Amino acid sequence: MKRKILILVLALASALCLAFALPACNGEGNDETTFEYTLLSNNTYQVTGIGSVTESNVLIPSFYDGLPVTSISEAAFYNCASLESITIPDSITSIEDYAFGWCPSLASVTIGNGVTSIGSFAFSWCPSLTSVTIGNSVISIGDSAFA
Repeated sequence: MKRKILILVLALASALCLAFALPACNGEGNDETTFEYTLLSNNTYQVTGIGSVTESNVLIPSFYDGLPVTSISEAAFYNCASLESITIPDSITSIEDYAFGWCPSLASVTIGNGVTSIGSFAFSWCPSLTSVTIGNSVISIGDSAFA
């Protein structure tokens, strides 16, 4: 039941995003990629969102404010229409559910050797996705991660 509610909420959010053409969805904004972060209790950062994307090829940084970036939160890049390729560094250990869901232009994903888990629906509903390179440390891939 929770999964169905989450899917419904995410579908509604993506519809609103398209309707209002938010910068994170349409690529408008600064001349660089701007990420949103949360400082975790273990003194590492988690990427929780993206403020703006003007580039189609995005590299997630390994460090932010002098500390390692170790995870990508649930739905952090959900419905980022301008995203065509993403490179996830070795510092990242987990990619949570729906992290890159519904990115219609996403064609290429490179996942670093530090990632041990990929959440459910992490790259789902990405119809252009044709190339995925997964590092050698992944031990868990959630349901429909690449549906």
